[in-house]
Amino acid sequence: AENAAAAGAKIASFQKQCGRTGEVWCKIKGTLGYLVPQNIVDAMASSQLLGVMSFGVAVGLLVRPREDGTSAIVDLADEVQSVMLRMMSILIGFTPLAVCSLLCYVVMAFNIAQVGKYIGWLLAAGFISQFLQAFAVYPLLYFTLTRKNPFPYIKNITPALATAFATASSAATFPWTLQCATEKNGIPHTIANFVLPLGVTINMDGTCMTLITSVFWLAYSQGLTLGFGSILLMVITATISSIGTAPIPSASLVLTGTIADAAGVPLGQLFGVIVAVDWLRDRVRTCVNVMGDSIAVGILAIGFKHLDKVEPDPQAAVEHADPSTIYLDVEPTKKQGGSKTACSAPASRHSL
Repeated sequence: AENAAAAGAKIASFQKQCGRTGEVWCKIKGTLGYLVPQNIVDAMASSQLLGVMSFGVAVGLLVRPREDGTSAIVDLADEVQSVMLRMMSILIGFTPLAVCSLLCYVVMAFNIAQVGKYIGWLLAAGFISQFLQAFAVYPLLYFTLTRKNPFPYIKNITPALATAFATASSAATFPWTLQCATEKNGIPHTIANFVLPLGVTINMDGTCMTLITSVFWLAYSQGLTLGFGSILLMVITATISSIGTAPIPSASLVLTGTIADAAGVPLGQLFGVIVAVDWLRDRVRTCVNVMGDSIAVGILAIGFKHLDKVEPDPQAAVEHADPSTIYLDVEPTKKQGGSKTACSAPASRHSL
């Protein structure tokens, strides 16, 4: 009840600042306001990732590198990132103790049977949505655009999916994804080498669905109801935020708070439950991400058949050349005593 009252007061305050009573309009206006923050430092401190990402894109487009290709801003960003990664590594070492503390509070403050029921709903909602995306949406999309049976194609990427489930990382699975695409499904290397690295970075369908499911679960477990405006803003924010998610295990946990704040849902102590079961959910959503990359490259391979042309190997051309086309280059070389010419080393008409 307290969380519901706090969320209602927050929405009322936001509508007052917006100047309109329509929740949808206020949410859209707030999203556009987040994209162009008035103070970038305040946006970073308050985890307004939309503003931070738009600012980063603008800076990246306007950076002028030096003659040697380097940039002071890029070097500074790399150094800050290195420091932050080292700090995060230290904090991750305290994760077991921190999660245990959060779970102890949940166990002592809530009914265990009720918490178990909520966890079951969380896992069921996440797994069902991922299953429908992987075995309904992707195959239908592949069949519609290529007019081919998608299930033999999906069967050939099973090693990549198994690796994704084991590592929970799209980046670690990339070599197997590339191998399955080129060797088992016959995708041209030209297309696979362009599409798959791009997909590892920006194609995060499973992550997007996980973020939305987590925020819905947090609202449901705290007795909150999400309106259409909150859902719309949450979907937009989750879609944009998932594009920038790092392809490493449990990277989306950082964005859960941002999506929840955009929807007006407090994290509360139950966020520790999400952290506790994320190891399993992360493996499933990584499989969906990898399958999405593989389906996308398969569709593009059909659409760009003209790129499926392998240039002939020069050495193979020489080995299979017609002997009648091979001749000797004879160059005159003077010997002592004014003798006639001698033959130079044999050469082929084909360039080696």
